[in-house]
Amino acid sequence: MIERTLGELSDLAERARPVGDMAYRKVAGEWRPVPWTALRSFRREVAAALHARGVQRGDRVAILSHTCWEWGALDLSIATLGAISVGVYPTSTAEQIRYILEHSRARVCFVEAAQVDRLRATFANVPGLTVVVIGADLDALRAQGAELLAREPNLPEERLAQVSADDDATWVYTSGTSGPPKGAVLTHRGVLAMSRLGAEQLGAKAGDVAVSYLPMAHVLTRVNYFAYVRLGGMAWYAESLEKVAEAWLAARPSIISLVPRVLEKAQARILAAVEKSSPLRQRLFRRALAVGLRKLDLVEQGAPVPVLLGLEARLWDRLVNTKLKRRLGWDRARFAMCGGAPTRPDVIRFFHALGLPVLEGYGLTETSSPVSLNLPGRWRIGTVGRPLEGVELKLAVDGEILVRSPGVFRRYEGDEAATKAAF
Repeated sequence: MIERTLGELSDLAERARPVGDMAYRKVAGEWRPVPWTALRSFRREVAAALHARGVQRGDRVAILSHTCWEWGALDLSIATLGAISVGVYPTSTAEQIRYILEHSRARVCFVEAAQVDRLRATFANVPGLTVVVIGADLDALRAQGAELLAREPNLPEERLAQVSADDDATWVYTSGTSGPPKGAVLTHRGVLAMSRLGAEQLGAKAGDVAVSYLPMAHVLTRVNYFAYVRLGGMAWYAESLEKVAEAWLAARPSIISLVPRVLEKAQARILAAVEKSSPLRQRLFRRALAVGLRKLDLVEQGAPVPVLLGLEARLWDRLVNTKLKRRLGWDRARFAMCGGAPTRPDVIRFFHALGLPVLEGYGLTETSSPVSLNLPGRWRIGTVGRPLEGVELKLAVDGEILVRSPGVFRRYEGDEAATKAAF
C-alpha cells in the first residue's frame, strides 16, 4: 500500500514494525535506542493534545529547533491532524523568526529550550501564539494527549482519515536573500513523491543507517527522513554539527549526507592523520591514492580497467583505504550525498579514489528538493547528475532552468505576484 499523506506514512510504518528500534540519540552522555513504539505513542499523544487545544486541519504549527529525534516526530504529529508544519531555522534572527511566525499565522510553536530566553520577547509579540518548549512543556502536552486518548482511543485515526494527499503539508520559507522570506507551499503528494523517487533511484533500502545532523527545517533533510521512515532505516542523531564526527564513529552509517565544507573537513582530518604517521605509512597512502586516481581516470573516460590495476586497487583498498575510512566511521558507507553548494572536484576525486563515491545533486525548496542526482554507478564528477525519473528539465531561452515534476510547489503563500513570476 502506498501512503497518501505523511501521517499515513508514519501510521503504516509503525504498524509494520511493532518491535525494533528506529533511531539512536544521546541521553545523559550515552547512545540509547528509540523504538518504533516510541514514535507511535509520541505521534498519537501530541496529535490528540493539539486537537484538544483547537488545532484544526489547515492550521499552522511551527517547529524551531536544531535537528533532534523530536523534530521529525512532531512533524508527523502535525501531519496526522492535517495541520501544516512550518520549520524555522534556529540560527535565524529574532526578526526573521517573528516574520515567519506572523506571516504563517502559526497557532503553536514548538521550540528547543536553548532558544527560549533569546526569543521570549519575540514570542510575546506574536498574536495568538502558544509556545511549547521541547522538554518539560512537551512532556506535559503528551500527558494531556494520553488522557484524551484514554477516552477517545481512535481520535488520531479519525482525524488522519480526513487528510487529503493534495492538502498543504508544509510551508517552507526561503532564505530571504532577495527580500523577505517566501513561504513555499508543499503538498503531501509532492513531498512523498520526491521522497520515494530519490530513495528508489539511489538504492536506499531497509536497514540503512544514517547520521542526522543537517537542519530539518531544510526540505531535503525532511524528504530523506520520510524515506527512512518508509523503508525502516536507522537514524543516529548527532548532538550538534560540532559532534557529528562522534556520531559517525558510533553509527558507522551505510549512507552519508554532507555539505561541501563538512566533506572538506573530513578530507583534512585524513590528511592530518597521514601527516602524523610514519614515513612508511605515508608512502603506502600516497601509493594507494595514486592507484585509486588512475583507476578513477579510466572509469571517468569509460575505458576498461586493466586486470592488474583492478587487483592492485582492491589490495590497497583493503590495506589502506578501509582503515582510513574507519577513522571517520565511513568504512561501511556505500556512497555519500553532497549538496547545498558546489563541491570542489578535487575533493570528490579524493574520496572516489579511496573507494567512497561522492554523489552531488540539485534541487530547490520549490521542487520538494531533489531534481537531479548522480547515482551509484551512474555519475560524472563536476555535475549534478541526470534528472530523476519522473522529472522533466529544460532550459529557457534566457538560460533559466525549467522544472516539471510531482514535487513542484503549489504557491508562495500570500504572494500572488511571486507565484505568477515563478510559474
